[in-house]
Amino acid sequence: MKSGRGAVEAVVAGGVLVVAALGVAGAGAAAAAQLSVGAIAGLNRSTATGSGSLEAEGRTGFMLGGTATILVNETISLRPELYVSGKGSRFRTGPRSIDFRTMEAWSVQLPLLVQLHTRPGDLVRPHLFAGMSLGFSVACQLDAGDCSQEESLTRDRLEAGVVVGAEIAVGEAALGARYEAGLGPAGQFSWGTDIFHGVLSLTARYQMFSRGRG
Repeated sequence: MKSGRGAVEAVVAGGVLVVAALGVAGAGAAAAAQLSVGAIAGLNRSTATGSGSLEAEGRTGFMLGGTATILVNETISLRPELYVSGKGSRFRTGPRSIDFRTMEAWSVQLPLLVQLHTRPGDLVRPHLFAGMSLGFSVACQLDAGDCSQEESLTRDRLEAGVVVGAEIAVGEAALGARYEAGLGPAGQFSWGTDIFHGVLSLTARYQMFSRGRG
């Protein structure tokens, strides 16, 4: 079983590789019109919802990865992203449960966002965006053990969610906030209760290579 520290180190390494890969790709992408590539990082506040997470308390994690912006016209762009994200919560698993359980999870997220923004030439540019996200769970711990060792828990490795958010961009940098709500359960307990992930993120994004401003 991989320790919690080992899982975090693996996730950080994965995020760095994502940024590096997009950076290499961006060197060629910068020559293509209407495309920019950059890095994104952020602080997560995750809280479980659903019947399997009563009296849930939030946990703090982080996100790290890369993003691309494809300009459709002066005010609309598409924004695919790829990043690793820390999730989790502390909760009671059902109405008959007395003890609290603590879950920590890491996933690779692939959102596809539609972004509305002001004209590319403006120095300060507010952004609004929304879209769908697919997440693949790569690590999960429940209390001190791996989630796979919890006989009462069935975990879904593939999660779908919806993302909404906003940013303020100045030059090549942008600060923003987003919320991701799980559309399907991240896990189910054998007595019939479900867990959904909800994640509020504060983000910083930087365009490393660009041609056409998004």
